[in-house]
Amino acid sequence: AQDVQNAERALSLVKSNAAALGLSDENVLNSRVSDTYVDALTGNTMVYLQQTYTSIDVDKVVQVLAFKNGKLVSGAGKRIDLSLLKKPAATLQKQAVTPSVTINDAIHAAAQHLHLPAPAFSRRAAPANADFSKKTDFGDMGIAKSKITARMLWLPQNTFERVKLVWEVNISPKKSSDSWRILVDAKTGNVIKKENYTVPDNWNKINAKEEVLKHGNSNHNTTFSFGKNNDHDNDYLGNNERENIFPWEALGIYRVIPFPEEAPSFTRRGSGLAINPWWLSPRGSGATPFNWHADGSEQYKNTRGNNVLAQEDLDGNDSVGRRAEGFPIGDNLIFSYKPDYNKPPTNFINQGFAITNLFYWNNIMHDLSYQYGFDEVSGNFQQNNLERGGLGKDFVYADAQDGSGFANAYFTTPPDGENPRMEMFLFPGDPAKVMTINSPSSIAGKVNAVEGSISPNNLLNNIGPVTGNVVLYNDASDTTHIACNAASNGKALKGNIALVVRGLCNFLDKVLNAQNEGAIGIVITDNIPGEPP
Repeated sequence: AQDVQNAERALSLVKSNAAALGLSDENVLNSRVSDTYVDALTGNTMVYLQQTYTSIDVDKVVQVLAFKNGKLVSGAGKRIDLSLLKKPAATLQKQAVTPSVTINDAIHAAAQHLHLPAPAFSRRAAPANADFSKKTDFGDMGIAKSKITARMLWLPQNTFERVKLVWEVNISPKKSSDSWRILVDAKTGNVIKKENYTVPDNWNKINAKEEVLKHGNSNHNTTFSFGKNNDHDNDYLGNNERENIFPWEALGIYRVIPFPEEAPSFTRRGSGLAINPWWLSPRGSGATPFNWHADGSEQYKNTRGNNVLAQEDLDGNDSVGRRAEGFPIGDNLIFSYKPDYNKPPTNFINQGFAITNLFYWNNIMHDLSYQYGFDEVSGNFQQNNLERGGLGKDFVYADAQDGSGFANAYFTTPPDGENPRMEMFLFPGDPAKVMTINSPSSIAGKVNAVEGSISPNNLLNNIGPVTGNVVLYNDASDTTHIACNAASNGKALKGNIALVVRGLCNFLDKVLNAQNEGAIGIVITDNIPGEPP
C-alpha cells in the first residue's frame, strides 16, 4: 500500500510539471512510475517514469526525474513520439494485445537458443485474464539456478518510429556464470536480442602477469580514504587511537590488501591489517549501523554479514563453500591469514586470506558507494534494509577462487531484491611454459596457452607434465567439436588428450564430458581472435 501511495504521489508530481517536461495528456496516460524514492543526500524526490504503450512497457524508454519542493530540478532520458506510431496510443489503450507466440513457447525458444534442455512444464494455454505486462515467475524449471521470469514488452525499432511486440525471458542457466535477458519476437518466435547481466573483467590473459608487475613497480603515494586519512604503511588505526577504542564495541581485525591498494604488488608489505574498517564511513552515515558481520538478527563469526557472504567455490557450482573463520578473542574477531605468495593460492592459509580480502573489499565498496547515494532505496545489496525502503534479502554472494573459469572476474547484478554474485577466478602461471607440441615437426614447439583452474588438485605444478596424443572431440553430428554433450568418437578419445573448440557451454561441462569419455586431458582452442580462452 505504501508503494502504491508513493507511486501516486510521484505521478502527481509528473502531472503538475507536465509543461516543464514537455508531456501531453496522452504522454502521461501512457506512462507508469517504475520506481520512486527520496534521495537522502539531496532531499530530491527521484522518479523513474517508464513509457508504456497499450499498458505494456516500452523497453528501456525511461525518464529519470528529480523534484525539489514540488518543482522539476533535473531530468534525463527519452520518450517515443506516439504520434509516429501506426495507431494513436489513446485508441489502443484499452485494446487487448494478443501475441501469436505464447509465453510458454517463448521460454522454450529462449532455452533452445541457449542450448539448454527443454524446460520442465506443460505447454498448456495461458489463462485468458493473465496480465503478461508484469513478470510471471516460472521457477527454475529444472534448467536454471534461479527462477525464470517472462513478460511482454514493446521493443523500439530503427529510429523509434515503430515498436515490435516481444517476450522478455530471464534465464540464469545451471553451471554457468551467465544471467541472460532474451527477447523473443511475439509474432515469429525468433530470438531477436539477448543481453547478459553478468559483466566480465576481460583481462588480457597473456599479458596479465606483465601488467601486474608493471603496475607493481610504480610508486603509489596517494592518500585516499572516506571518513578519515590513513597512511598506506600503517594499520587503519594508529597506536594512540587504539587506546581510545570504545570498550563496548567489538573489534574486527582483517589481514588484507588495504584500501585503496589494488594488489599485493602495490604495497611494500604485500598485506596489512585493517581494524574496524567500517569506521572509514563517517559516523551516522548509515552505511554500516552494526558491523560487517551482523545483519540485525544474526552475528556471524565468519566472512558473512549484512552486505556479503564471501566463500571459496573451487568446484564452480555456486553452492556452499568454505568461508574464512575469524579467530575469536573475547568479543573480537581476528582474520589474520598471512599469505605466502611462494605457495599455491589454494593453500589453506592463502585461501583464507583470499576469502577475507574479498569479504573486506565487497564491504568497502558497499560503504563507499553508500556515501554517494547507492543506498537501500536506490537498490543496493543488503540482507536487511533496516526499514529504509527498497528490497532486501539481496546480499552479494562473493566467490573466491571460482573454478568455472580463470584469469577473469564476473559480477552478475539482477534486479533489486535478487542476490548478485561476484566470481573471482585464479590466474594461471606463465603461458609460455604450459603447453609444448612434440610432433609433427612442422608445428613443434612451445604454444601460448593458459592452464585451467577447474580442478586445482590437477594443476601441472601438483601432478607433473601430462603427455599424450591429441584427438579431436567429435560431437554427435561429427561436424562440430564443442563437447557440450557426449562424443561420437569416445573410443578414440580414451587415454588421449581431447581437442575441443570453445563456445556454447562453459568449460566445466567440456572438461567433464571429455573426462567421461576417458580422456587424460583437454585442450580448448579459441574461436575468438586474440587472447586465449
